[in-house]
Amino acid sequence: MLIVISALAIIADKAEDKARSALLLAIGATTFLTAFVAGVILLYKAAVAYLRRREERAARAETELTIL
Repeated sequence: MLIVISALAIIADKAEDKARSALLLAIGATTFLTAFVAGVILLYKAAVAYLRRREERAARAETELTIL
């Protein structure tokens, strides 16, 4: 991901047309932000799933202790 953004930045830097340069940098920034947000969402989902499993295990352990 960072390689693609770096390549876009290099191409944009060498571009003589300033509008094209700005467009390439905007594409790179959008790509980076999209990947960042997707990563945050995936981390959130993983954390929620982990906490649910942990809660279920605790409930099962409590039930087993109650039965004993």
